[in-house]
Amino acid sequence: LVVIYQGHLGTGRNIEPIIRALEFANKVTLIVRGPGHEIEGPKFYKIANDAGVADRFFCLGPVPSDRVVAEAASADVGIWNLEALSPNFMYSLGNKIFEYIQSGLPVLAGRYREAVRLVEHYDIGLIFDPNDPRSIADEMNRMAGDKDFYQTCRQNVAKAREDLINNPEWDKLVKLYKTFE
Repeated sequence: LVVIYQGHLGTGRNIEPIIRALEFANKVTLIVRGPGHEIEGPKFYKIANDAGVADRFFCLGPVPSDRVVAEAASADVGIWNLEALSPNFMYSLGNKIFEYIQSGLPVLAGRYREAVRLVEHYDIGLIFDPNDPRSIADEMNRMAGDKDFYQTCRQNVAKAREDLINNPEWDKLVKLYKTFE
């Protein structure tokens, strides 16, 4: 199972426990891609080496914004996590989750209110404790080991994508933006 994290790799993204989770998820490869790879990459590779999973971990540079969705689609699952640094982080709903949905990927997400609400509403993935590598690994292992569940999530992602694209709130937002032209 190829799990991808795409996005900024700096402070607050809580990628470290995701890397450590690979130690307990033997059928998973993790790709971390985004701005900050040149700074955070060495630290991430040290974590992967220390956990004995360097052969299943890759830290790559960003892709152009118009390629984010297409590049994510080459993975099997998208993962999103944050540190609970402030209420803003705790109640946020990352763009990455929507990019994964647009890419057709099931989602693994840290247990934050809005992420839980979206993932559970559409039944498109699994929720984990954002700081616990074993919790993250448990959900990775479920995706890797339960093919029927994984296929159901993929089918539900297609439905969620259609529902979110057809949401009339988007039309209101587009109309508002056009008033600034």
